[in-house]
Amino acid sequence: MTQTLSIPQRGAILLVLGTFFSLVLNLLQLEHHITLFPSHAAFPPWSAWWIPPSVAVGSLIIGFTFPWADRKYGGAVERVGDWSATVRSVGMFIGINYASAKLPFSSKTQLSSMLGLMSIGMWWLFDRTRRGFLMGLIAMSFGTLCIQLIVFLDFYSYTEPDFFLIRSWIPCVLFSGTMCFGNIGRQLALATSSDGTGGASDGASHRKAGHLKRE
Repeated sequence: MTQTLSIPQRGAILLVLGTFFSLVLNLLQLEHHITLFPSHAAFPPWSAWWIPPSVAVGSLIIGFTFPWADRKYGGAVERVGDWSATVRSVGMFIGINYASAKLPFSSKTQLSSMLGLMSIGMWWLFDRTRRGFLMGLIAMSFGTLCIQLIVFLDFYSYTEPDFFLIRSWIPCVLFSGTMCFGNIGRQLALATSSDGTGGASDGASHRKAGHLKRE
């Protein structure tokens, strides 16, 4: 018997994961003095109240948009149905964030270039669809503009901005985060069904597509 997830359960998982990652990654940046918060915006002192809900809502939207686009425009994603690949995409996303905060580079351009290549590599390894790449670019552009606006409004700032008030690697982190939560959303969608059969039928269709491809 296939275990299924309702849409509210799926949304709750995405919200919890988005909140968790926002707290961990924000703390990583604060510990390495990448971001600074003014006293009126910090609650509690090591974070800002608006970061977890903002990231959680973004994760929710991305996690629902990717499987919706798969259903609407068709075309199976090679690694959908493989939780191990999704876990690896999460690990790669965390690694990109870790590299942006800790690894020493001779120049900011070198760091941004390396993270950009890693982000594109993440798309190639775990997605490889044009719609996935396009959605990643849209989310990256929108997220970058939002962060620049928030910095401009003095809710927080970056210690060494080099790209219109922010760090030049921020778009890379946003793109890789989109790939990460897009894959999580796809996996959860395979286990989601309103009548107890949708998730199974989705999985069967992907397996059928893979069988035809092998033939």
